[in-house]
Amino acid sequence: MRTLLVAAILLPASSAVARTPLQRDVEGFAVASCLAQQSPNDLKRQGEGWAQIIIERGHGSPKPLDALDHVVRTEAQRAPPYINRDEANPTKGVPMPVAFCAELIDRPAVRAALVRTMAALAPAYRRR
Repeated sequence: MRTLLVAAILLPASSAVARTPLQRDVEGFAVASCLAQQSPNDLKRQGEGWAQIIIERGHGSPKPLDALDHVVRTEAQRAPPYINRDEANPTKGVPMPVAFCAELIDRPAVRAALVRTMAALAPAYRRR
């Protein structure tokens, strides 16, 4: 019985719904904005490029994304960076900026900004 319960919790329901294009774009923009602040430069370029793709394919004015970018930048500076232990050199840490940026969208201030941004852009996405 316990195994069945665990399986029911872990397996997605057949009626699972994927993220909407609006949610995908707004959350993706937040992660891209965070990556654009990172080093090395290849992460920065990828973040900037990803943000540009989202702006180009997006609907409506990109102005609401400016406020989101500001919140992401502020929270990225406040949050402690993710550091993983280096097995080869245990006294050194390995920065984990991709994981940091991917999970930054769950911080309360960023999540609130995501909700505001999606509300602002929703009418333009519904028209498409």
